[in-house]
Amino acid sequence: MTKNIIIVPYDPEWPQKYILESQCIQKVLGSNFIAIHHVGSTAVPGMKAKPIIDIILVLTNSESSIRPLAGLGYEYKGEYNIPMRRYFNKEGYNLHVYEEGHSEIQLNLVFRDYLRSHLEAITEYIQVKESLLKDPNSFRKSLLGFTGYNYGKDEFIRKTLERADYKLLRITRCMHIKDLKAAKQFRSNLPTDLEETLFDPAHAHILLSQGSTPIGYAHILTPLSELPIPKHPLTFAPKHHTASSPEHHSTSIPEDQLNSISKPYSTSIPEDQSSSLPEDQTTSIPVHHSEATVQVLLAPEQHLSEFKKLLKTWLTRFLHKTHVHFP
Repeated sequence: MTKNIIIVPYDPEWPQKYILESQCIQKVLGSNFIAIHHVGSTAVPGMKAKPIIDIILVLTNSESSIRPLAGLGYEYKGEYNIPMRRYFNKEGYNLHVYEEGHSEIQLNLVFRDYLRSHLEAITEYIQVKESLLKDPNSFRKSLLGFTGYNYGKDEFIRKTLERADYKLLRITRCMHIKDLKAAKQFRSNLPTDLEETLFDPAHAHILLSQGSTPIGYAHILTPLSELPIPKHPLTFAPKHHTASSPEHHSTSIPEDQLNSISKPYSTSIPEDQSSSLPEDQTTSIPVHHSEATVQVLLAPEQHLSEFKKLLKTWLTRFLHKTHVHFP
């Protein structure tokens, strides 16, 4: 699957488009509204960008925004890879809705403000974008639903956040090749089933990061989560045990397969191969849909309680789990 990506020179009209749209948004939200911000490349004078206005909206209750925003033409897309975000879009606009205190609000403002105050960073980012657009893989979507263009910008974004000294704690789903490698490293001494559950919507692999540096990991069994699933997901068959093998063992994703997970692709797995696996090559763990079980929880001791708090808030308030079990 491919996606058309075009970047254009900075348009002085972008700030005004943001202002007009923000006024419309504020009108329909009433007392639920806290703050609104113009973020992303269109918020940085001099930056080449896709002609789409990115907006962060901060609310008291994000769930109650879905209906009024639909009245403005916004389509709700779920959280994508950021727990506790509600993502919407319509032609010309991306809207990222958070409740007050979410670390991604500050992340986007820090990134925007660093670019605004460092001309050399703007030049570097433009060069990164232009280079990516010369690569055909940038226009292809990966098995996790993101384009090579998005993946290619990741290294610059992480480096910029480090330069800006952004160090807030944040949780994200494992969606990027670097995230998957970090998850594998955290699980290196554990019985691992990352291969079997990566594309399973009943499982969530979550990283805890301080700024852009992963410092913790959780594997959660959470039926009906919002992980975007590819039309034809990869399926990793579990290894069979032998009489001489231990009951549990560590497995690993071969490097070429790991890279292919986030590498853009142009072919799909035939439907007859992806939907009819033998029963002995699948696994299932029956859990009531109102429950979530944190099967693995790893973090520095000083951040463990905050990690648990973030996970519990996400699972109870955003995925509506009434019972959350921690190890």
